Parts: sequence; C-alpha cells; structure tokens
Amino acid sequence: MKRTLERNLLRGGAIWNLINGMVTILGYATWIKTSGIGALSSGMSSDINFDGSLIDSVYTIAVGYGILQLIIGVFNIIIVRRLRNNQIQKRVVVWLGGLLLFSISTMDVIGIIIYSVLFVIYQSRNKAIRLANQMSL
Repeated sequence: MKRTLERNLLRGGAIWNLINGMVTILGYATWIKTSGIGALSSGMSSDINFDGSLIDSVYTIAVGYGILQLIIGVFNIIIVRRLRNNQIQKRVVVWLGGLLLFSISTMDVIGIIIYSVLFVIYQSRNKAIRLANQMSL
C-alpha cells in the first residue's frame, strides 16, 4: 500500500508547524517585546510596581515554543522522506502519537485536526498491511 495520503498530511502538518513557529517568533514574540510592558502596565493599578522581567519571561517562552514548532516542522519533513510503502514503522507511530499529544496539550486546534486524522489513517493502513501479510503466509 502506498502511503501518499500520509505523506501529504504530514507535509501539511510540517508546513503548519513551520508557519506557526515563524508567526510565533516573528509576530507574537516581537509584539510582546515591543509593546508588552505598555499593555500590561496600562491594565494594572497604579500602586503596583511593574518591571520588564515578566515580559522577558513571556518572551522567552514564546520564542521557545516557536523554535520547538520549527524543529517539529523540520523533523516532519525528514520523516516524510523516510516513510516506506508496505511497511509498518513503529517509530513513526510513536512520533505521530507524540505530535498529537503535544498539539492537544498546547491547544493547537489545526495541529489536533491534522495529526489525529493522520494518526488514524496511518494506524488503519498498518492494520491493512498486517492483514495482507497474514493472508500471504
């Protein structure tokens, strides 16, 4: 069985992760760094002293999340190239399950949709490959 659909879905997931990482780093984290202190201090009461350490922490977390998204996107591209037809690759199953759990934990709705569909299709093809191998024996 050819894994063309799985490759295309994983490519789509890789593109999504790369876009998400770039937007997070270049857009969101940059916005936090430039206008975060003003946005947070305007909503706080006047008797609270506010410094930039909170903004620096949030900026670091946002950049870390963006870099992690970029790394996941690159790994997905590598895995797309290494997917084999008519073979069950257990490491790919573990990777897809991890991606699905990561997307759920970060509430990445598009990632949840892509990776849950991909996980189900990959597992169903694995079952079909197992059955075909048992029938040929």
